[in-house]
Amino acid sequence: MDDKVVLTREIIRGGGNAGGFTYAQLRLLGVEAPPPKGWIKDLIGYEVPRSLVEKFYALQGKTFGGTAPPPTITVNTEITPAMTQAGISQLRSMLPSNILDDPGGYDPEVIVKRVWQAMSSARYN
Repeated sequence: MDDKVVLTREIIRGGGNAGGFTYAQLRLLGVEAPPPKGWIKDLIGYEVPRSLVEKFYALQGKTFGGTAPPPTITVNTEITPAMTQAGISQLRSMLPSNILDDPGGYDPEVIVKRVWQAMSSARYN
């Protein structure tokens, strides 16, 4: 017995490529070529055999429900003194001097609060 898959916009679009869909793919879904406007919307919600969706993807050289893990993005959140100094230099060139020169040093929370206050007061002056 073949598992069933409910067609969604994501499933249908996932089987295509930048150039769209092949005639064979359209025929497989029962859509004539060229496809009429709104054909994807018309198919959403239909329950079809999983093997049909797998073949639909295979016709573009893709795998439906592939086993490739999602991409991992690693972000280095360490802030070095050089980065801090570069950031302060950048801020110093863009902001009024009193925002960075007041007592309180270079505490990021203090700087953000001062920038916010300066922006708020400038908005109403």
